[in-house]
Amino acid sequence: MGDRKRAKAWWDVLVGCLCALLPSPLKCFVYRRCYGWQVGSDVRIGFSLLLCNRVEIGDRVTVGHFNVFKQLKRLSVGSDCTILNMNYFSGASYENWPCNLIIGSGTVLTSHHYLDCGGTIHIGEKCTIGGRDTHFWTHSLVFGASSRKLEWSSIVVGEGSYIGARSMLIGAKLPGETVVAAGSVVTKDYSTAGYGILLAGNPAVEKTRAKAKVANVN
Repeated sequence: MGDRKRAKAWWDVLVGCLCALLPSPLKCFVYRRCYGWQVGSDVRIGFSLLLCNRVEIGDRVTVGHFNVFKQLKRLSVGSDCTILNMNYFSGASYENWPCNLIIGSGTVLTSHHYLDCGGTIHIGEKCTIGGRDTHFWTHSLVFGASSRKLEWSSIVVGEGSYIGARSMLIGAKLPGETVVAAGSVVTKDYSTAGYGILLAGNPAVEKTRAKAKVANVN
């Protein structure tokens, strides 16, 4: 059984790479007809690798070049989203882990980000993951009295939020219109803190926007 799984995994990678080389209109046609995925109208997908079980892509979505979506059980991208280049979205091989990535309408992800989707990442509408080299982590190593194990978690980014360059979110939950300053590390649940908060530092703490220096978040 292990050999069969490995053979299927390599076959999926091979077919995925061949699909990635197709022109965007033909690629979308193959995804709809052969994979049964939901792909909206006016969708443009560059030379990117999609190894997912279930895919839902809205209208007018742009996915750039050299993005990798690997081992995702569900990928959902709302209408009018833009994902630029060289981003890596990785699920996990554990059967009982969710491995979901859900992106709301109008959201923009720039280039060179890493999103660990072993758990569930839910990015709300009209968010911006800006700059480069931001990491989202949905799993961690938990130590018990006599054992240790990996556990998955969820990340939620509320609508209208901005995540600055080289930030790190680990199991974090953010309310709408949150600004995460560049280089910050966010590990807590701020979902009840109210709209429009600013988080900065390592570890990140809540600051008042009127007093905080936010010039470096863009």
